[in-house]
Formats: sequence, structure tokens, C-alpha cells
Amino acid sequence: MEMEPKFITLKDGRKLAYAEYGEPAGKPVFFFHGTPGSHFFHPPDGITQKMGVRLITVDRPGYGLSTFLPKRRILDWPGDITNSPTISVLLNSLWPATPAADRT
Repeated sequence: MEMEPKFITLKDGRKLAYAEYGEPAGKPVFFFHGTPGSHFFHPPDGITQKMGVRLITVDRPGYGLSTFLPKRRILDWPGDITNSPTISVLLNSLWPATPAADRT
């Protein structure tokens, strides 16, 4: 499985890009790239599929297709991901018909 990038809009209007690789029904695993990097960097599909995971790669601000954040610090990045609305949007896009309590 290799999908076109998708986007999440943050409260401040910026966009975070992400893509999915591996098994569509596999256990979701988030991969956050280093510097430099983007959602395009991922293990070969054969490895991801063999492991039975659904790999979700997310671009950090200013990398790949995500919106640049002026004057950002490396410590600003976790706030984009742990922001409840952001996670809710991402999880709802991954499991649209599954109640949040069942996503374990």
C-alpha cells in the first residue's frame, strides 16, 4: 500500500502532510523522520508488509509538503502532534467507522 500524501489542517491554518505504507489493515505505527526528511522516507514496502504494519509517516513543519512555521523551534513539533484536534483528525481518517475507545 502506498498512498498519495494526505493533509491535516492545524488550528493555526498550517498543514501537516502524511502518507501511509504497508498493510492497510495492519497495526498502525507512526514514524517521525529526523532532520532532514519527509513522509517520502520509509522502509521498503516489502518489509512493512512482512511486519504486518500500517506505517504512517508525518512531515514535520517545513519539511516535505508540510507548511513551514516561521521562528519554529524543534520543541514546537511535539505540540503539533499532541494537539488533540490534530490527533483526532488523523485517527478519524485512519479509522473512520471505529469509535475512539476501540482503537487499541
